[in-house]
Amino acid sequence: MVKGPEPESLVGRVIDGRFRVEEVIAQGGMGTVYRAQQLTVERVVAIKVLRTDRRRDRQAVAQFRREASVISQLTSPHTVGLIDVGTLDGGDWFLAMEHLVGETLRSRLARGPLALDDALRFADQIALSLAEAHTRGIVHRDLKPANIFLAETPGHVEVAKVLDFGIASLTSATTAAHIAGTPKYMAPETLTGGRPAPTADVGLVLYEMLVGAHPFEDLDGEQLLDAHLDQPCPPLPEGVPEPVAELVTRSLAKHPRLRPADGAAFRRQLRGAQGLPEEASSARAPGSTSSAPPASDDTEATKPSTLTLTLARMRAMVRPPPQTPWWRRWAPVAVAVAVVALGWSARGGPIRRAQSALIPRLSVDAPNPAPVIPATAAPEAEKVEVMIHTVPDRATLRIDGMDRGETPQLVRLVRGAEVEVELVRAGYASERFVLTPERDTKLRKTLRRKLAKPPPPDPVDSKIDHYLDEPSP
Repeated sequence: MVKGPEPESLVGRVIDGRFRVEEVIAQGGMGTVYRAQQLTVERVVAIKVLRTDRRRDRQAVAQFRREASVISQLTSPHTVGLIDVGTLDGGDWFLAMEHLVGETLRSRLARGPLALDDALRFADQIALSLAEAHTRGIVHRDLKPANIFLAETPGHVEVAKVLDFGIASLTSATTAAHIAGTPKYMAPETLTGGRPAPTADVGLVLYEMLVGAHPFEDLDGEQLLDAHLDQPCPPLPEGVPEPVAELVTRSLAKHPRLRPADGAAFRRQLRGAQGLPEEASSARAPGSTSSAPPASDDTEATKPSTLTLTLARMRAMVRPPPQTPWWRRWAPVAVAVAVVALGWSARGGPIRRAQSALIPRLSVDAPNPAPVIPATAAPEAEKVEVMIHTVPDRATLRIDGMDRGETPQLVRLVRGAEVEVELVRAGYASERFVLTPERDTKLRKTLRRKLAKPPPPDPVDSKIDHYLDEPSP
């Protein structure tokens, strides 16, 4: 459903002297898409323009131009192609893009889940598109079925095309961008104000293709936020191969470190899960840090965290004990020699006679000195290990007022002893609570971002509508 006044129609007009607009093919909250003829080469194209009521919205205009800038850098056959950029008579921008025939993935999923082979094939193609974007430092930030088009090609073979890079961001940005996108398809760290990362662009769409629905389909508002942060996704249906199911689980991990690092890593692991060889084109780019995620030993396999990874790194940092120094190896020999010498002196040897000349004998009537009884060491209090981490990481951890470093942090505490814990991170509300550890445990806290103004009543209602996200009835 289109919000606001109807956009001014361009049907029947020739814009920029090159494109004759024929009909409206889609309308959304941000823009309108037309089918047009490119007169110079006689081919069908899609023309996208901002809605009339959005043309004075600076954020909408910046988003529109960002989309043009981003798609112009991408050449993957699985990313919608940009043909040209121009201006209307009033100076407003338009995008001329390749014309696609078919339907969105959202429309297809309205009829139920996809066949396994189709879901894996489309996931591979989507990952190819994202791999190129991630290599160029571009994060989509709003990947969802409405922004994936299943286009028909000659021979009636469908291919997946990724649309709408309007709110894409650069990984090189030094600060977290404002929260934008569709809450149902945001990663947990993005929902809490963290910086968008390539790990947020993978996984959820494949889950939805296999199941036919979003894992938290009926939730919204605070319930949706809590589910994204804490609840594991419902299991995949029977018939999904175990390696594929494990990949989906890793891709939906609550912490980004346990997900495939980017589109290229996701595709490598997807091919590996199907028993396919790694393609040369998908080999790791020079300087890339992508790698297979560590295995998780959490008790809830669908709810992994940083704990396993952090513990593994801590164990790797512990050096093996040094070799025994020479003086320790010869110490037993020295002790044995000393014992022999003392025994000889006790039988009247020269050492004994020398001592007799210098030290007077004790009188028989003199009281014996009281024996020295070593004090028994107090038993050390039993301690337990507590792993504390936060979303996002790098919060200052204070225990009973003393700084213990940044999260994630493994601390040893006295079993059953009450301590006061405080978590502090710039830009987030501090967390204070009392902890009484009884056993080795793992503790995760989600910090709430401080807002400059009151939040909207419902984060789902405040989402930005995008191309094909809200089609007209």
